[in-house]
Amino acid sequence: MSSQTLRLVHKTHYNTQIFHPLATPSTTLPPSTLRIRTSLLGLGSNNLSYCAAGDLLHWWDAYPPPTDVDIPAPHNDTDLAAYGIAPGWGYATVLDSTIPEIAAGRILYGFIPISGHAVDLTLRRVEGTGFNGTHWIEVSEQRAKVMNLYQRYMVMPDTFSLPANDSKQGAKQGQGVHVDPLTLFTPVLKPVWEAGWLLARYVFAQSAESTPDPVHPLGEAVSPWSAREADLSDACIVCVASGTKTARSFLEELARIALADGKGEKPSYSVLEVTGGKAGCERYIRDVPFQHRLIGYDEISPKVFEKQKYTKYVLLNFGGRDNALARVGAAIKEASPDAETVCVQIGGEAKVYSGEELAVRRETAEALAAVQMNTTGIRDEVMRRVGEEKYFGEINGAFEAVVREQIDAFDGSVLGVRVKVSEGLRGEDGVEGCWERLCAGGVAGDEGLVVRLDA
Repeated sequence: MSSQTLRLVHKTHYNTQIFHPLATPSTTLPPSTLRIRTSLLGLGSNNLSYCAAGDLLHWWDAYPPPTDVDIPAPHNDTDLAAYGIAPGWGYATVLDSTIPEIAAGRILYGFIPISGHAVDLTLRRVEGTGFNGTHWIEVSEQRAKVMNLYQRYMVMPDTFSLPANDSKQGAKQGQGVHVDPLTLFTPVLKPVWEAGWLLARYVFAQSAESTPDPVHPLGEAVSPWSAREADLSDACIVCVASGTKTARSFLEELARIALADGKGEKPSYSVLEVTGGKAGCERYIRDVPFQHRLIGYDEISPKVFEKQKYTKYVLLNFGGRDNALARVGAAIKEASPDAETVCVQIGGEAKVYSGEELAVRRETAEALAAVQMNTTGIRDEVMRRVGEEKYFGEINGAFEAVVREQIDAFDGSVLGVRVKVSEGLRGEDGVEGCWERLCAGGVAGDEGLVVRLDA
């Protein structure tokens, strides 16, 4: 990248993007600090969630904008406090370092700014023979309220390389990329895949006996989360917005657990996918091991739940549109008024929410007694139980196995997702255009958007 460019989005109307040139920083780095710049990142609906709850969950605090920037016209009718630097997941290159173990030129993976300017990270090494100096925690004062999940950075090996595009046209088509597929799928899928993996493996149980001490969807339980609530036996699991990457991750892991039990029988639960598309989990799970149906948003009605009634429904909202969660809840109530219902709120719709829409979302959650899921809370609790080294060994191995297996079995796609590599901060094929599509709900669940900023 020939020059540094700051990218800001409006904190409320985050479909508004501002790009502003910055001078290369010349300040001396304090001890234990890296100066980094984003090299490659993934874009998806989770990035919009970071904006929607950016004040509440302090995601805006991760990368505060420089204080001496004048917002250019026509957006200069408000102060800088109305704008923020949207964060996401990907790789950054170390420009300068006062950490002896991490030299300039090394690459980090973690929570990075969706911007083209340099930022500083104050890091503390995570000890442990399993980490071998590769895991570091951001400990600056500005990050004090940011959840643990978003504080950890991993130093990639010396041999690690980012995709090299043969040509700009090849980059637009996602072709000509000579790189390990794991590198490309990690920023696109791993953050949301981890949420689905934790949900299937630790929050919900295949039977009441298999997980006697399940983890509350918020992690450290603020209210009881019993084995009964976590039990999927004989339940109907309703996945609202099943085409999202988090939902696909959950269902793929659910299938993996079911296939690993060795009984050769279908589980007693069934799955109902509610989605805007007509393709279900068969596109990324061969020989689906559980009973399975799929309906569109326009098909939600009590009749769907009258065909086969269950005594328990597990409603998982991965970000359904058109108030789908409320309509599913009402349909179940009419069809099976005495059924037990467990509802977990996992993600939001890929859109810019108005204040009124957020209020409706809260009212729906309250009416269904929905429990909010917090990935960092679950991860922290699991790490407390098994230890950090074991946790990262398991999850990194599991994700790599999914990528390797699916790449081979599904002709280059993972969870039905194909990666498209684009270039640049500005333009239709860069961050600017991809962000506009995200905010307009124009990115399909089978698209994996990766943007290289320093090519």
